[in-house]
Amino acid sequence: MREIIYSMPTPTDYLALVAQTGWALPTHEMAQAALSASLCGVIAKENDETIGMVRAVGDGVMKVYIQDMIVTSSRRGAGLGRMLMTAILSRLSETCPRSCMIGLFAAEGRSEFYTRLGFHARPDFGFGPGMHGTLSELAKSNCEA
Repeated sequence: MREIIYSMPTPTDYLALVAQTGWALPTHEMAQAALSASLCGVIAKENDETIGMVRAVGDGVMKVYIQDMIVTSSRRGAGLGRMLMTAILSRLSETCPRSCMIGLFAAEGRSEFYTRLGFHARPDFGFGPGMHGTLSELAKSNCEA
């Protein structure tokens, strides 16, 4: 039986999902800290196995970012991602002002999924492209003389 639960995954379940993405695998301690600092999360379980998750981070007032939207590889393409996104957007609608900006960085090849949910690709509407950098790279570039 599949269930959608308003909760964060355990760090162990989170790490198991991240391991399927090709993203850098954080330590257990980093995963615990990141999950604890999140605004809210949603997990999908099937027969007590966590098969998907999404979490939101941000200030919960002006800006929220959808982070770590992951569906286990064996369940992709069956509508589970849409269920998770619908659930977290519903939860955010209960706790955040309607004017709150919801952002995300789509994984390569996944932007169409988010477009179908109503997100706008950047650059669009006068916004520039999404950008990122690690703190170590940015600190080195900007803080060293």
